[in-house]
Amino acid sequence: MLKLNLFALILFLISSCTSVYNYQVFKTESPELNLISNLLVFEDTNCTITYDLWSESGNPSFLFYNKTNQNISIDLADCFFILNGISYDYYQNRSYSYSSSSTVTNSSGTSRTFTNSGSNSSGKTTIQPTYIGNSSINSNSNSSTHSYSTAITNGSTAANTKGYSISFEEQKIITIPSNSGKVISEFQIAPYRYRHCDLHKNPNNRNGIDSIGFSKENSPFVFSNNITYQIDTLSDSKMRIKNNFYVKSILNLKEENFYYSDYEIGCDGKKSMYKSTFFKYFSPGSFYISYPLD
Repeated sequence: MLKLNLFALILFLISSCTSVYNYQVFKTESPELNLISNLLVFEDTNCTITYDLWSESGNPSFLFYNKTNQNISIDLADCFFILNGISYDYYQNRSYSYSSSSTVTNSSGTSRTFTNSGSNSSGKTTIQPTYIGNSSINSNSNSSTHSYSTAITNGSTAANTKGYSISFEEQKIITIPSNSGKVISEFQIAPYRYRHCDLHKNPNNRNGIDSIGFSKENSPFVFSNNITYQIDTLSDSKMRIKNNFYVKSILNLKEENFYYSDYEIGCDGKKSMYKSTFFKYFSPGSFYISYPLD
């Protein structure tokens, strides 16, 4: 009985230290975009721009696809993410660096010492797009350094160390070749839970869901991507596109209402042996946040 009570106490302590999460789902409206193949798509004669907002905190990044037979340039200094009337620059003139090193040790009866170090750099190297976290990094310069050293003494341990570093700068102009695309990513939409008297932190009604709707005029989140591009060979071809969105409804959900389980259907039409977990409210025009109840 003592062991049973002790086991129950351990389970209680573990469960009490585990945070319980509910979810908030944001559904958006985007009048200029069409739903095609589970993506939101804008299209003109030169390009298509596609969105999938579904992610934690909302992902307003976009894939710009060049439909023409010529290169298209996007001027990031003339591209902006606008959220509730506040403009954020896609081009921020940043520099980035990355470094790595490793050490290998071994023992040997031989006495030997050897060192070698060096560096190299290159003028213009295109590294686009590269992503760190949720940031788009565009590079037009690259430099690297490396070193190697070995020291072995009779009966002692040998240390072999290698290392390198790379630095690069953000690129202002992005070139997109004919019939190809690039992803431009930088911002989040809503990193925190939206608080409203009609949205209970822990919905306690029959279905465990609270919701509230908005129009474009009173929506708490109105945002857009302002994109400027130009066909390289045409000096007067600068085009400006504005893709607009607004949050039309917000739902607060218990965790059991955010997911559902079902069998996956294979290419042969047969169900899988075990159930998988899916998002119940998945949509390319929606996003979500999770928040703890404690």
